[in-house]
Amino acid sequence: MQLKYVLSIGLLSLGLLAPVPVLRAEDAPAKDAPADAPKHTRGGMLERLHKSVLKLTLTDDQKPKIEAAFADAKTKVAAAVKDAAGDKDAIKAKVGPIVKELVTAVEGVLTDDQKAEWKKARESHKPKAPPASN
Repeated sequence: MQLKYVLSIGLLSLGLLAPVPVLRAEDAPAKDAPADAPKHTRGGMLERLHKSVLKLTLTDDQKPKIEAAFADAKTKVAAAVKDAAGDKDAIKAKVGPIVKELVTAVEGVLTDDQKAEWKKARESHKPKAPPASN
């Protein structure tokens, strides 16, 4: 009887704690961000690009060069977003060339096989274009 009671309490406590969301630092809004600022920025795209290039088999010589390129791009994107003051069109106009510069820098470090593999990975994550309506 006592074992059933202990198990019941244990399962009940697990059931009560399971739906509690776990907060992460990146989930919290920036303290100095305007209330109407977009929640998702191009920084997410940089993270996806970074993760995709790190999935490649990189040499010890390539790794610091790749990291430096991404660190530089992140700094430039942060400055561009700040300068654009929440204007989505301005952000897009400023960040696009930074991302192109990043891709060029990374491709300059990769071998031809790595470039092809990275390009394939990037294209698989691009949103599909809607079908043309006639």
